[in-house]
Amino acid sequence: MRVVWRSPPVSTTLEATFLNLTSSEMTGFLTAFAVVSKNGFIPAIPEPRTYGMMLAGLGLLGFVAWRRKLVAVRP
Repeated sequence: MRVVWRSPPVSTTLEATFLNLTSSEMTGFLTAFAVVSKNGFIPAIPEPRTYGMMLAGLGLLGFVAWRRKLVAVRP
């Protein structure tokens, strides 16, 4: 499969090529829809709550690993 994406300012073209190596016929259609928008300011430095969520996730992964190790050691 080859997909070519061109995005001029006003229109968009998507081309796809499929190679059928079977003896049966292939039919179908492609529907694509995309919305891209940008509003507001995106900070270059993550907010403190981002670090908090990352640390909470790492702590949860550490807890799960510790519990699995604890269960595996018990006879």
